[in-house]
Amino acid sequence: YHFNGLPPSGPLLSKLSVIKTGQSEQTNAQDQLNDVAMIIQRRWEGPEDKGYWAYEIALRTKDDNDSKNKQQEILDVEIPATPWRCSFCVQQQVYDMNPPNIDVCCNCHQPLYLCKPTIWVKYEQLGFIPRREINERYSPKIQSLIHTRWPFTVIQYSGSKPPTI
Repeated sequence: YHFNGLPPSGPLLSKLSVIKTGQSEQTNAQDQLNDVAMIIQRRWEGPEDKGYWAYEIALRTKDDNDSKNKQQEILDVEIPATPWRCSFCVQQQVYDMNPPNIDVCCNCHQPLYLCKPTIWVKYEQLGFIPRREINERYSPKIQSLIHTRWPFTVIQYSGSKPPTI
């Protein structure tokens, strides 16, 4: 149980269920994104009642010294058909959008395969470390508090909204 007797949220007594999930979340992350440099923003995707949160993330940019995989990366890059942000520029705190259908960033003038455009992903596609950062930033504070002691848990609330600290 969690009790908050202080205004403006209280007095409120809320029941929390903490379910232990184990550490399997960290071990089966082979197809999840762990190479995230920064989480930029989130937006609601889909209908209001059955949608999900999508997160815009900047992937880590690699050094130019790795020449073995450089040729393969050049071939794998797709030129975005929508406006895009450069991951390298976002890490330098420049959040300008680049126009669609160009393969060079307008700010840093690097080719697309080096600067990597930011992408939108679902929460389930992220690895453990980006999920923890998202939970600390966007989840109710009681959830962040519980996850400091038990990071591999799922918290369910009995009321319509989670309690506040």
